[in-house]
Amino acid sequence: MQNPYTDFSSVNPQREDGHREIETSIFQALTRAGLSGLEYSLVLLIIDKTWGWNKTEDMIPLVQFVEGTRQDKSYIIRGLKSLEKRHIIVVQHVPGGGRGRGNVYMFNKHWDTWLTGPLKETVTGSHPLEPVTAGRETVPDSHPLPSNSAPESPFVNGDQESPFDAGKGDKSAGKGDLYARGKGDHTSPSIETIETLNRKKDIKTPSSEAIELAKLLKGLISRNNPKAKTPDDITKWATDMDRMLKIDHRTPEEIKYIIEFSQNDSFWCANILSAGKLRDKFDQLYLRAKEKEKSSAEKKEKGGSHAGREPQRQAQPRKRPITYTRGSGEDTGGED
Repeated sequence: MQNPYTDFSSVNPQREDGHREIETSIFQALTRAGLSGLEYSLVLLIIDKTWGWNKTEDMIPLVQFVEGTRQDKSYIIRGLKSLEKRHIIVVQHVPGGGRGRGNVYMFNKHWDTWLTGPLKETVTGSHPLEPVTAGRETVPDSHPLPSNSAPESPFVNGDQESPFDAGKGDKSAGKGDLYARGKGDHTSPSIETIETLNRKKDIKTPSSEAIELAKLLKGLISRNNPKAKTPDDITKWATDMDRMLKIDHRTPEEIKYIIEFSQNDSFWCANILSAGKLRDKFDQLYLRAKEKEKSSAEKKEKGGSHAGREPQRQAQPRKRPITYTRGSGEDTGGED
């Protein structure tokens, strides 16, 4: 069969260009593991970083997972925790790991020790995919959700319209069966959709630290531009600060440092005008702040040996005063 996309492609991968070998039983175990799309991406990335370089383990910074999967950092952290909980990967947590460093990851090739039971979608747990608890009806691995999942899940509550069927019509199979697609097609919701639903749920009252940080940002923005449009109610800003603290794992000191840097920098003070924008650009701001701090320290160190000294003035030749003898009109003086 001829590939109809060949003429439209700019790449032509070949086996001799490099490949990753995965033993057959492991490959088959992965295909029936029932992982989410992101979890599969994380597993493949770990295999690439380890087996792809003839290693059994590797230290992988979080930024490499972000670049490799193009997913939000918070999703990746939850996905890695889920894979570790299911024994699919082994993680050696590095205490106090700074930027550029990461935990050590290993893919568990002993697939018979994996915990891959029937799964359900949820918006109430710590991760979008969790094992079905005991006592509930189980279904074949091929089905995306058990038929009697918790009623709080928006995907099986018969009183709500499925977010995946909105505007498309029909729930011909009746309440609870929102996966009827006409010809028996079954589509599992994506992690991104679940996270979106999570964010739409009621948010708890922001912490006092988050409120103080939001007030600091608002105050500095108003200082730079008294006519700036800042909200009277800073609850939303405080919520974004809480997300930075609890989801992104920033410390209050780090956030305060970046807020002050952004509002004292001529470029960033015109671009960081909300807590949401601060969160989106946090990594860029951190790198820029450290770069500026380093540059300032180098300049100070370079000029330290000459600091406080005034340039010496070049000595000028001294002149003797010119004197005259009264009545003679002759010059009796001159230069030395």
